[in-house]
Amino acid sequence: MKRIGILGGSFDPVHIAHIDLAKSAKQVLSLDEVQLMPIFNSVEKKLQALPHQRVEMLRLAISKAEIEGLTLNLTEIERGGLTNTIDTVKSFSKSNKYIWLLGTDQLANFCFWKSWSEILNYVSLAAIYRPGFFFKIPDKLNNILFIKGLNIEYLYVPSISSNISSTEIRLRLALKQNTQEYLCKSVREYILINHLYISQK
Repeated sequence: MKRIGILGGSFDPVHIAHIDLAKSAKQVLSLDEVQLMPIFNSVEKKLQALPHQRVEMLRLAISKAEIEGLTLNLTEIERGGLTNTIDTVKSFSKSNKYIWLLGTDQLANFCFWKSWSEILNYVSLAAIYRPGFFFKIPDKLNNILFIKGLNIEYLYVPSISSNISSTEIRLRLALKQNTQEYLCKSVREYILINHLYISQK
């Protein structure tokens, strides 16, 4: 049974912090594989790059990283529309153990996710430190974890890149500022060739 980490997000665009996080999660949590899973659409924010563009940037970033066991999961892209995490985890193979990687900011709001307690029937959780959000398990989640005999793994990524956000990168791109330290070369070139993030909305 493989231990597979799932790192979901908009990846608009994918940046080096995403790759650093996946690499650290694989090592620290002893994962056989980490799958980067882009969402198709979002109710929370307007995505600027099209789904196929975000997928291609992920392919380029993964290829450049040359990390064994770092792969792309297109479950939500292929399903299309707006999907909930519970719908996604139900589609996972029962022959593997899945660990859902989420930031400490998402952990704080986990009990507001649709069918959040049912999600724990399909995946375990690993919380990643996000600046400004300390590791604190909500009481309702803690109670369910106790009942199910589960725990949450914790991951701290000691990298300056952990403070990078796609929002900041999009703004820098719109202002034609340097993004070399945030994006791998092949992703930067793809963005320029396809004229992405020219305006920040």
